[in-house]
Amino acid sequence: MALGVMDFKEQPLDNEKRSSVSQESPLVIGATVAAAAWSGKFLIGAWQAFKARPVVPRVKRFYNGGFEQEMTRREAALILGVRESAVIDKIKEAHRRVMVANHPDAGGSHYLASKINEAKELMVGKTKLAVTVRIKFQFPPRREFRDKLLDEKKFLAKLQHSAFLLLVS
Repeated sequence: MALGVMDFKEQPLDNEKRSSVSQESPLVIGATVAAAAWSGKFLIGAWQAFKARPVVPRVKRFYNGGFEQEMTRREAALILGVRESAVIDKIKEAHRRVMVANHPDAGGSHYLASKINEAKELMVGKTKLAVTVRIKFQFPPRREFRDKLLDEKKFLAKLQHSAFLLLVS
């Protein structure tokens, strides 16, 4: 024999030990089946409660409230489903998505379509002003511009003529 290793021989079970083992096995099996049935009943009840709960959307996609008298930037952002500080590309994409869903040719309302367009105009106009400085030039109509140009030419011609007369005399 090697050190530390002992040889154990299986000893046969006597009748008393055999009967107690055979009686304990059905008891353990019965308790296991009862526990499985109880946990199955609990899981089925939990699943039914989960399915019956009301569905609450995590993100609101569209604005579902009444309109204010004069549209604000906040209301325009809510109608389009974007942030107030959204870039022009996001605003245009959101406008297209909302218009597809509410277009008058597809059964939508003319009033809603006008509000959606108003929201886009407000958001795009405000965003452009915030991002870049826009300088408006008011050009006069062509006729006025031409007349003004002719007057300036006449003035310069008179000035040159008077300068010439001063030099000659």
